[in-house]
Formats: sequence, C-alpha cells, structure tokens
Amino acid sequence: MAKQHTGFGSDHTAGRAGLFPTKPAAAAAASWPEVDAVATAAECVDQRRFRRRISNRESTRRFRARKQRHLDELRDSAALLERGNRDLAAQCTVRKGAVVRGTKITEFITSTIQCFLMTSSALYAVFPLGLR
Repeated sequence: MAKQHTGFGSDHTAGRAGLFPTKPAAAAAASWPEVDAVATAAECVDQRRFRRRISNRESTRRFRARKQRHLDELRDSAALLERGNRDLAAQCTVRKGAVVRGTKITEFITSTIQCFLMTSSALYAVFPLGLR
C-alpha cells in the first residue's frame, strides 16, 4: 500500500496541494510573487500619497506663515508711512503759516518804504536843500 502523504514530514512539497493551497482563490492565474508585487506597489503608492499629503500640508503651513509675516511687515510699513505723512503735513502747515507771516511782514516793510519815499519826495519838493 502506498504511503499517503499528509503534507507533513521530510517530503513536504509532494502532497501539499490538497491540504495547503499555494495560491489564493481570487488570484489563481497569478503567482504569489506577482500578487505580493501588486500589493507592495499599491502600498508604496498609498505611502507616497500619504507622505505627499503631509508634505503639502507642511508646505501650505509654511506658506501661510510666510504670507502672514509679509502682511505684518506691509502693515508696519504702511503705519510708518502714514505717521511720516502726518508729520510732513504738520510741518507743511507750520511752514505755510510762516510764509503767510513773512508775506505780511514783507508787505508791511514795502508799504513803509513806499510811504517813506513819498514823504521824503514831498519834503524835498517843499524844502529844497540846494545840494544840486
């Protein structure tokens, strides 16, 4: 009588097909290395997508922080420029007042000189000195 092999013992490859299937039922046409390769490739793609997603989130976080810093700098610059503009407007007002005062003083001096010249001409006409 022939010895029936149960899948155990020294010759474990001979009768293994009946007790321990070597291929999954869904992948009967593919061999184990191909199924493993497909599973490994899918896992790699999933891992790459996950890493890329994390990388994109970090990149977006850094970009938003950089953008916020830039906006803060622009706001600070705008505030500084507005303060400078107010200071210049105040100086302009002061200088306009000085110009108005200077103009009035100039008009007063001019009118005083004209009055003096007219008075001296009139006096010379009335009292000739004979210096000619």
